[in-house]
Amino acid sequence: MANDTNTGDAPFVGSRRDLLRSGAGATTAGLLGLTLGSSTAGATPPGEPDHRLLAWNAWLLEVSILGATVESAPEPDERAFEIGEALAANGYDIAGLCEVFGDGFRNGVRDGLDAGGATHRDRVGPTAEWNDVGPGSGLQTFLTGDRADRLIVSTTEMEFDEKGAEWCDSDYYARKGVLHTEINVGPGNVDLYSTHLFAGGGLPFCDDTPTDRYEARGNQVEELIAFIESTARPENVTMVMGDFNIARERDEYDHLVGLMNELGMYDAWEVHGGDPEPGAAGTNDDAFGEGCLVDPDGDRPYYCNEADSSDAGNRIDYVLVEEPKPDHTFELDVSGMKRASFWREKGDPLEFSDEDGSPNYLSDHMGLELGFDTVARRDTYTLVNAHSGKVLDVDGVSPENGANVQQWDDLGQANQRWRLEEIDDGRYEIVAVHSHKALDVDGASTAVGANVHQWERHGGDNQRWELAEREDGTHTVTNVNSGLVLAVGGTSTENGANVHQSEWTGDDTQRWSIVQA
Repeated sequence: MANDTNTGDAPFVGSRRDLLRSGAGATTAGLLGLTLGSSTAGATPPGEPDHRLLAWNAWLLEVSILGATVESAPEPDERAFEIGEALAANGYDIAGLCEVFGDGFRNGVRDGLDAGGATHRDRVGPTAEWNDVGPGSGLQTFLTGDRADRLIVSTTEMEFDEKGAEWCDSDYYARKGVLHTEINVGPGNVDLYSTHLFAGGGLPFCDDTPTDRYEARGNQVEELIAFIESTARPENVTMVMGDFNIARERDEYDHLVGLMNELGMYDAWEVHGGDPEPGAAGTNDDAFGEGCLVDPDGDRPYYCNEADSSDAGNRIDYVLVEEPKPDHTFELDVSGMKRASFWREKGDPLEFSDEDGSPNYLSDHMGLELGFDTVARRDTYTLVNAHSGKVLDVDGVSPENGANVQQWDDLGQANQRWRLEEIDDGRYEIVAVHSHKALDVDGASTAVGANVHQWERHGGDNQRWELAEREDGTHTVTNVNSGLVLAVGGTSTENGANVHQSEWTGDDTQRWSIVQA
């Protein structure tokens, strides 16, 4: 069913921006004349965001090309395991990592999560193929929580055409690109794009110029924009994050300004972070120490003291968030943003490495932690059965055609939220928020007892429903194709009881309250 979100122990404190209720259109309620209730199921304790997201370059690389080690970070195996432990310990339910190069390090992070007791699922890509000499893109996106495997709605990936120069740039062999993960976050989905742009250099045969690198990253940003435009759903909220290798205080930041203007997004740190000045809040290795003062007696993951830290380092890691738009099925309200240093609790936190070269931090990049709440818009609904008090639910949060529809306790998740889209003459398609698929009578059957499931929208009458209000304020939901009504099988009040179509008898199992989510 729905996600049991792990939000960690510490309250999330940060600047807040009111992103709510801008551009919302007329509600379906007005068209239907519904008497509507409200739902508070799945509420998060006060002071905690619904979700905690981490964007982090994990610095797990040991790159060999044609048998020769080109680049290697210190202690990658040990740190991979510790990074997984840190993800589990700090309660991140979404983590987008980059620079996790190779299956060994990916498995190391997974092992650390296991050791930390976290249930988790992840997606990787673009990955190296058997005939590639490189290590893959290094992108790995994790979801944690008891139902993590059911919250990934879909994934796609794209490898950049712009790779740099074959004899100059180690990135040429890395299959750098974009990993897109569509994630169910409750009242709707997020289109999350993780990326790691071109750095340049790294091979001994030649040197490229800063202009070459500037142009390569600009080309990759253009490819990123095109990929997002072709894959993001208008009803979802889009987020883009990763290591862009573009310093905020340099002219090259114009590449990201162009992306944000094109896609209607904003730089989350400048709105919600601790220090929005262009030259402050570095995220690369030069920012550790004076640029991110941490309290050794403080709490993990050892956040930077933004008030007293210097402007050392460059801010090259970003989280970009889409502005609210009328098509969105929910509002994403960012509750704050922090830099997390992930000090390893050894060595002087003012020094990046100890005397023997062992890093005092888990990575040479800060993690960017973002908390956000999700607020359902007024045009999504739950259908509550009058007999059981349970809601219409897509089994297992499945995004697949044919996933069964049943009743379940209201957990506040997107597989229990529905859009009522008027077709004509008071007839509606009832569309699952999490999957964008329609409530559908299997095989367009007209038989009593025919099953109801979700299916790709095709405009058939077996996906069209008439809503009629009864004297008690509940509604019957009648299939246009069969003339039969939506009902819970038998007289069950149990979770998982099946929903089908049946002849109207007036029973409470056939009555539904339509409640604004």
